[in-house]
Amino acid sequence: MSTRNLTLIVIGVLILFLGGCGCNSYNGLASNDVEVKKVNTGSETTSIKEAPVAKIVNTILEFELAGVVRYTHYALMVFGYNRIPIVSWLQGNGDESLAHARKAGEFVTMLGGHPSLKIGPLLETEKHDIGDIL
Repeated sequence: MSTRNLTLIVIGVLILFLGGCGCNSYNGLASNDVEVKKVNTGSETTSIKEAPVAKIVNTILEFELAGVVRYTHYALMVFGYNRIPIVSWLQGNGDESLAHARKAGEFVTMLGGHPSLKIGPLLETEKHDIGDIL
């Protein structure tokens, strides 16, 4: 795992943790790109359209969607005996990646951004041996 990917993951986890705790500390990261809007309830919400936070969370969304595709592909490539538990494990990881992608997409929407339709990089190794997949 590259340093850039690890940094994005750490920042994303921190953002999701802060967002889940109801802490508005991420507002300071938005710098000049913050627009404060009034909603019908009279409370203030923050719209961060092109802020670094929304971009990072969108990148996390793209990587998680790539994980869904990769785990699904690998689950389809497994063959032979002991296939069922391996396929089940891969499908479970794909479901978990999809749940992460949904959470990241909701967070982007909460920030007032637009969730990305892109999928992160998908590398085909052309190696379909079970040892290479795992």
